[in-house]
Amino acid sequence: GETLHEILKREKRLSVERSVKAGIQILDALAEAHQLGIIHRDLKPKNVMLVPQRHGDLIKVLDFGVARILRGDLEPGEDEWTLVGTATYMAPEQAQGFPVSSASDIYSVGVILYHMLTGRPPFTSKEDPVAVMIHHALSEAPSIRETHPELEIPEKLDRLILKALEKKPEDRFQSAHVFCNELEAFWED
Repeated sequence: GETLHEILKREKRLSVERSVKAGIQILDALAEAHQLGIIHRDLKPKNVMLVPQRHGDLIKVLDFGVARILRGDLEPGEDEWTLVGTATYMAPEQAQGFPVSSASDIYSVGVILYHMLTGRPPFTSKEDPVAVMIHHALSEAPSIRETHPELEIPEKLDRLILKALEKKPEDRFQSAHVFCNELEAFWED
């Protein structure tokens, strides 16, 4: 297979069908990890492998090297939070050095979906990753339908991605499973 990064570098952007189907599989993998208390913390196209199959791509989420295992048995102050991840795909709370949760991974999936559909993430800078982190923390993600009307992205899909990209974790989908179900329902409509 190839990483999503390699595919996007070559193809620039993916179809709605391929993007949604990849998003569903990424979220399905995350739902399993989250159920075990594991937060990926560095979801990005380089960590998503697409393996061609007869009926479409098989998606594999790679590199749990900076994953965080959430534990409820820590005393206050006992846990140290560090800033890890890739600025372009980083959730606002992660960019600000606050604790991560499954909602942080959901935000990253929103960025990946945005990138697959448009050919670029919502916030970028080749020279200044801190500027990108500030945008993630403070700037509302632009609607794909408004910034790229020529792509004719369905309104419902645009709304789903914008919900995943909400600044406050509690305003995003409550779980990877819920987001996955919403994408499946969109695709079945």
